[in-house]
Amino acid sequence: MGASFADTRTDFPRLIKDIPTPLMVLDHGLCFIAANDCYLEMTRRTEAALLGNFVFNAFPEAEDRVAVMREAFKGALAGNITSLERYVFAIKGNDGISVDSW
Repeated sequence: MGASFADTRTDFPRLIKDIPTPLMVLDHGLCFIAANDCYLEMTRRTEAALLGNFVFNAFPEAEDRVAVMREAFKGALAGNITSLERYVFAIKGNDGISVDSW
């Protein structure tokens, strides 16, 4: 029988970095603790600009949308299965140009 997930010594920071899809990790306070290169490219941010920052300070949004996302994040942190509808986000890059992202 193979080793269980708990028995392996996974290098999670490397795993996050190597996933070929945009991925970020937030702590319980909804502050960035990791973001891979795909996520940084999509959001036009640097790791230094995001790490430690509250997600809604890094990406300001309308309060009604923030409330929906905050509830989904809280549910996920409580161990519940959550989902969000697709939202279009106008993300301004460091150069001031907006890009629509999902």
